Amino acid sequence: MQLAPRYELKYWADESQLADVLGRLAGLLVRDPHGSDVRPGYMITSLYLDTEDFAYFYEKVEGLKIRSKVRLRRYDDEMGGFLELKGKRKRRITKSRLRLDSGALERTTRGDTVDLQRMSDHRRWGG
Repeated sequence: MQLAPRYELKYWADESQLADVLGRLAGLLVRDPHGSDVRPGYMITSLYLDTEDFAYFYEKVEGLKIRSKVRLRRYDDEMGGFLELKGKRKRRITKSRLRLDSGALERTTRGDTVDLQRMSDHRRWGG
């Protein structure tokens, strides 16, 4: 699944500004469907994958304007998760994700590349 491209802008703010910022954004944001009033937070587990020569790591460290990363992501205590490819071209962010059942998620953590290849077949990265 290809998610809509987006732009990420990050700003420094201290804790005293938090209530004001959240108040201004409240009418513009959609509530996260995974959260609730009873339990507003949840755990996200991410495992970042790289090449043997750490190409993705060095793209980030060197501050390349065009870079990518691959990760496995699981939300809370769900049994399955996602294989995600995230790319950045200057300030434009793109992300593709492939849902994995618990078996595929575990196989990928053990080095099986079948699902990586499946995602690659659906999307040419960096193109």
